[in-house]
Amino acid sequence: MKKKKISVDLSQLRAAGLNHQLSNLMQLIKYAYHNDFYLIPPLFKLSGKHNHGNEICSNLSDYFNFNDIKVEGKKYLLCDQPPSSNLLSLSYIPEKKDNDLLQNHSLFSKLTDISVEIPIHPSLKKISEKVYESLKDYTCVHVRRSDRLNQTKECTKPSNILKNVKKFNCKKVYIMTDEKQFDFFKPLIKNNNFDFFFAKDFGLNTIKDNYKVFLIEQEIMKLASYRVSCLRWPSWANYDSYLCKSKPWNWK
Repeated sequence: MKKKKISVDLSQLRAAGLNHQLSNLMQLIKYAYHNDFYLIPPLFKLSGKHNHGNEICSNLSDYFNFNDIKVEGKKYLLCDQPPSSNLLSLSYIPEKKDNDLLQNHSLFSKLTDISVEIPIHPSLKKISEKVYESLKDYTCVHVRRSDRLNQTKECTKPSNILKNVKKFNCKKVYIMTDEKQFDFFKPLIKNNNFDFFFAKDFGLNTIKDNYKVFLIEQEIMKLASYRVSCLRWPSWANYDSYLCKSKPWNWK
C-alpha cells in the first residue's frame, strides 16, 4: 500500500520570522512522520518586518536543504511532486493560545519527542564558510537593534559591546546586526585593540533577501571561537556571554 501524501493549508497562519516558520515546518514533519505520511511542503508567509518591508511566501526550500532532512537520525523525504491521488488535505484553524506556533496547537502538540534536523541550504552554508576562512579565530556578537528596544537599547550600546569582547582573547570581532545606522558603531571602529567586521565587509549587504543573510550570519555565529548573544538564553544554547539580561519571549 502506497503512503498517503499530506497537504496542509496554512493560509490562516500569520506571517512570522524564519525561525518561527522553521519551527512550524518541523512540527508538520513530526506529524507526517508519526502518521506515516509524505509531507507536501506548504507555503509559509515570512514577515516583511525582518526583510526591508517585503513579505515573502515560500515553502522554505530556498533557505534549507530539503535533500538532507533527518527524522530520528534517519533521512526523511518530502513529497516533491504534485500528488495525483492518495492525498489527505488539512487546514490550519487558529486556536486561542497557539500564538501561530503549531507546537502549541492541539492537533500537533503531542509530538515533542520526535527529533527533526533540517540543515541550512548548501549555497548559504558555502558563503558562511568563506567568511569563516577569512576570519578563522574571531568573536561573533549579535546586536539586535530593530525591535524590542525596550529590552536591548541600553545593553547594545558600543560601550557594552566592547566590555563583552574584552573578555576573550580574539582581536577579530564579527558584528551581526540589524542596526541600519552604521555610524552607531563608530566608537567601536575607533578602538585599535580590535578589528571589527560587518556584513558589508563580505558583500552580504548586496543580498536582497534578509532572511538569507540571517541564516548565513547564524552559521557565522556557530563557527566563531567565542559567541556573544544579544538576549540571555539557557545554558544549552552554548553562548559565552550575553549583552542583555533579558530572556527571549518564548523562554520562561
